[in-house]
Amino acid sequence: MVPGTPMRFLLLPAALLPLLQDGADPAVRRLIEKLRSDRVEEREEASRELHAAGEKAVPALREAAGAEDAELRARARAVLDRLDRDRQEREGNARAGRLSDLWPGGTYDVLLGGRRAIRWSFRNEKVKRGDREFLLLRIRHLERDRSDPDGGFSVDLITTELDEMAEEHLCEIDRRLTPSEAATVLQAPSPKGDFAGGRRKVRVNGEVLEAPAGGALGGRPSHVAALMPQEKGAELAFHAVSRLGPRLQEVRLRCEGIEEIEVGKERLRAWRYDDLAPGIDAGGKPRFSWWIGEDRRLLRAREDYYELVLSGAP
Repeated sequence: MVPGTPMRFLLLPAALLPLLQDGADPAVRRLIEKLRSDRVEEREEASRELHAAGEKAVPALREAAGAEDAELRARARAVLDRLDRDRQEREGNARAGRLSDLWPGGTYDVLLGGRRAIRWSFRNEKVKRGDREFLLLRIRHLERDRSDPDGGFSVDLITTELDEMAEEHLCEIDRRLTPSEAATVLQAPSPKGDFAGGRRKVRVNGEVLEAPAGGALGGRPSHVAALMPQEKGAELAFHAVSRLGPRLQEVRLRCEGIEEIEVGKERLRAWRYDDLAPGIDAGGKPRFSWWIGEDRRLLRAREDYYELVLSGAP
């Protein structure tokens, strides 16, 4: 210091002193402090900028989420929640891009009362439409087990049109497999529609449907479950195109944890996903459950009145 030069001190709020000593970005710390502001506009601006800062803001936000100040805790946690949803979206999109490699499809026995009635074929592949890439998810009804006439008759009682079953979803490569076209069961022949435009619209058998405000369309729940985090408590809500015609149905998937299940003669570990949307039966159990292998293949499913069990490669 030059002799005679007055000493200058930088005064900081006491709350910031320990925060700046850990090497974190000072700009992030200033935004954290603004979350305490009495002005709503300043707090909202700080929340937006912290969200825009992304992962580099996470350590400071986690520290603030443990602060004594209840309002600071709540605001920091709200930003952390948004960042966590962003992270899950990115990871889900990355898995969707690999779905045709992770799970190209397979054949599945359809069980009614524990007995095989028919067999389904799943096929998942990437396709080009113009200069864009989509996922095409196909499900086809295969030959009924003619050696089991009772099983075949049971299927006829459910729907006489099951022999014509065909489903196709042309989906965006995102974690909800948002469809731009769908052709569904019981609509044979099912003319394809064109992309209806917008992320909340889809053309199903020539009819344009729009999801509820804030909703997102989804592919089949079994496919979406294959893209979800494999961790207990993970949830994802969306609206799916119904198998039974041109309408949407609410789906709310939750991961219930990992279990050991029987597939053929093997015992395999699988993550279980339940649909928690309205429609729980009188026994309190979800009508729909899916078991996804650690390699993200669908291994088993319980969908209302029937079960699916993996029986072969695509």
